[in-house]
Amino acid sequence: MFPDDPDEVARSYFEALAARDADDALALLEPRSRKQTDPPMLTNRTLNDPGYTPPSKPKVTILYALADTSKVKVDYRLGQGNSQLELTLIRTDGWSGGWTIQNGLLPLPMPMNDTGWDTYNVAGTLVPASRPRIEAVFPGMYQIAPLANTVREADPVTVQAGAPDDSRRFVVRLRPTVLQEIEPQVRAYLDKCAGSTDLEPPGCPFHGVSNGPVTDVNWTITAYPILRVQLAAGGEGFVVGQAGAAVVTGRTDSPVAPEFAYSTAFSVSGTARVAEGKVVFVPTR
Repeated sequence: MFPDDPDEVARSYFEALAARDADDALALLEPRSRKQTDPPMLTNRTLNDPGYTPPSKPKVTILYALADTSKVKVDYRLGQGNSQLELTLIRTDGWSGGWTIQNGLLPLPMPMNDTGWDTYNVAGTLVPASRPRIEAVFPGMYQIAPLANTVREADPVTVQAGAPDDSRRFVVRLRPTVLQEIEPQVRAYLDKCAGSTDLEPPGCPFHGVSNGPVTDVNWTITAYPILRVQLAAGGEGFVVGQAGAAVVTGRTDSPVAPEFAYSTAFSVSGTARVAEGKVVFVPTR
């Protein structure tokens, strides 16, 4: 049996949420608002996920009550704070029908996606990060976590249903494994450059200088650059390597100085991108 009075209906709705019972909560809503959302959030699975925090200790005040419509104010606890919601209730079947809640669901804004996340985990449900909000969820707080990739990660944030849009941002950081994954790729790139027989290897960060033609060119890297990786605005890693050194030797057609040798310092730069689930170094050309 469902309660007959609008304040009791509102109280029962919040008690169902506190008990994490989606079916009982939905039964107290006006039938047209019970339609399942996309993604499905009005489920026991969502309410029982550790990422959902239900409201508690509801205190209901009737603001007005007419024959077929009523409005109540609900003050309740949510996490460590207090919150408030005004609910409109209507008769389901004219004068003799029971009361149902017309506006018991709230929008859930998504955090700002300024580093190009693909997917969020919202209280156990995967949601495309391109969505600005989920249109209808139960009152409460929802933990939202981006699915980390091999370049970046972020701690989850908690967002209250009904909060203003763009109210949260992720604190994004570079994954600690990126540098160790990039380092051998940078060395392989430089070793390939050092295998060139050109005085100016194409697409490479170092070159030799000579006043005339040089043959039998041979490159040797004497110091690999010291690498560091920073998180770029678009969510990729910006790779910078400094204090590299190389020597190129060869022969000239000069009878005075037939042996050629030239030392050069160089730096390297590029991006750390995700390709097929792996971190890939792409040098700056």
